[in-house]
Amino acid sequence: MIVIPSKEKLKSLSNDKLIDAVKNYRQYGYEVATRDLCLSILYERGYNNELLEKSGNLRNNNYQSAQDIFNSFNKNSKLAILMLATFIITYTLFTLYISVSVSNILIILIVCLGILGIYIFFLVRSFIDQNQFYKIIGKGDVSESVWVFLLIGVLFYTFYYFYLRKQMKEQMQNIN
Repeated sequence: MIVIPSKEKLKSLSNDKLIDAVKNYRQYGYEVATRDLCLSILYERGYNNELLEKSGNLRNNNYQSAQDIFNSFNKNSKLAILMLATFIITYTLFTLYISVSVSNILIILIVCLGILGIYIFFLVRSFIDQNQFYKIIGKGDVSESVWVFLLIGVLFYTFYYFYLRKQMKEQMQNIN
């Protein structure tokens, strides 16, 4: 359970510390109630939402953008993994249970290529999200991860995703 600091303890902080707590409360693991308490102290000291907004101190826009992109990365990666699993299952079931004829092979080919196309679509979207995430946090281009993916193969993306997700979560804590 996260303990909310007392109003007296927060009042002893400087304006800069309070503003930092308001702006980066998520990185510090504070509750919204702590952020609101800091805001109320700043209001008592003559600050207002307009002043804090104009100075870029009401919210951490970089963090919010990174969070949105991280969520999109998770969604697209999970859909890519789901499509990969669907492709493997579909291909296996079709090849095991359908008699081999030209028409059945054509159906198998069309269905599997469609699923594979959807998989590649979501995979590319997850790489785009990953690249945008690293640009926001100032790490630049991550095109080397595409090469890692190509080297380790399509089947290992599931494991690579868990590694990337953990790494991205850790880096979000350092966004200012």
